[in-house]
Amino acid sequence: MLNKGLSPSVITYTVLIHAHAAKGRLELAYMYFSEMQEKRIWPNVVTYNALINGLCKVMRMDQAYEYFTEMEDKGIAPNKYTYTILINENCNMGNWKEALRLYKQMLDREIEPDSCTHSALFKHLDKDFQLHAGKQRLLYSLLDAMQSVTSQAVVIGVSSRLDADMLLDKRVRSRFSHRKPLFLPPAYEDIQRLLEHILLLPTDSSFPPDYAIVFNAKLQTILADKRFKEIVNTYLNLDSTVKHLLRYLFPAVSDMDLESGMLSLENFKTTLSNIQRHPKLKCIKVAEYKSIHDSVKTADHFARNVCLRAFEHLLQRELIGFADNRGRNQSVEFSPVKLLVSSPNVMNYIRG
Repeated sequence: MLNKGLSPSVITYTVLIHAHAAKGRLELAYMYFSEMQEKRIWPNVVTYNALINGLCKVMRMDQAYEYFTEMEDKGIAPNKYTYTILINENCNMGNWKEALRLYKQMLDREIEPDSCTHSALFKHLDKDFQLHAGKQRLLYSLLDAMQSVTSQAVVIGVSSRLDADMLLDKRVRSRFSHRKPLFLPPAYEDIQRLLEHILLLPTDSSFPPDYAIVFNAKLQTILADKRFKEIVNTYLNLDSTVKHLLRYLFPAVSDMDLESGMLSLENFKTTLSNIQRHPKLKCIKVAEYKSIHDSVKTADHFARNVCLRAFEHLLQRELIGFADNRGRNQSVEFSPVKLLVSSPNVMNYIRG
C-alpha cells in the first residue's frame, strides 16, 4: 500500500488494531495505535472499541477503562458497542454492580441499548440464578431501568419446579408472579410417538419377523383407536410425566394374553380401571415405626415420644395404615404399616 503511494486512513489502522487485539497481540495493536496518532490520524470510537474489546478478552480491565476515559477526554463519545463490551466482561467476571452502573449510564446518556446489550446481561442470569442474591438484584434493577427504553427484552426461565418463583427475592418475585406461564401437558401426538418408541417391536430383533410385523400392526390399530386415546388422556390428566406413563404401561403389558402374544385394547382399559378402583395399591411400602426411627438419622434430633405422636398423626390422617389386622392388637411401634398415598392422590390434592 505504501509502496504504491497510498496513505493509510483511520479505517486502515482500525482494521489492523482490531485484528491484532482480537487475537491477543496487544503489543502490535498498541504499536499501530501510537503510529496512527504520530501521523496525525486520529482514532475514532470504532478504533477505541477494538482496543477495549481486546483488553477485555484478556481481562485487563484497568487498561480498558483507561482507554474508555481517554476517549471521553478527547471528546469521543462511547456508543452502545463500547458499553456492551464492558458490560459483557463485567458480567463474565461477576461484577454485577459495575455492569448495572454501566447500563444505567447508557440510559442516562440516552444511548439506546440493543439486543446485544441485553443478551450480554441476561445470558449470565441462568446458572444458579435463584440462589444468587447478586443476580437477583441485577435482574430487579434491570427490569426497573428497562421501563425507560424502547428496546424490548423478554426474560425466559425454565424450571422443573412449579414453585421456582417462590425461591426468588420478594421484590423480584413481584415482577413475575402475574407473568408465570405453566407448560401444558404434551400433545397426544407427542405421547403417541413415545408410545410407539416404547411398545413397537424391532423387526431385526430375535423375535420371528412375522410375529413382530403382526404385533406392530395390531399395536398401531390400538394407538389409533379413539377409545385408547381417551384411556391415555384420562390417566395422564393426573400426571403427564414419562415416569407416570411407564408406571401405567408396565401392568398393561404384563396383562397381555400369553397365548396369542398380542396386546389388546382391553389390556389398557383394565389397567386403568384397576388403578382407578385401587389407586392405593400401586404405592404400598411396608415398614415399622421402630425401624424407621432407628434408621433415619434426622429423627435422632427429636424425642422418641414426639416422633411417635407424629407417626400416630399420620395414621389418624389415613396417610399410612396397618398392613394387616394384627397391627391393631399390638404396640404401634412394632406394627407393620403401608403407605396409603399414591402420586395421583398427591396431584389431585395439589390441583385442589
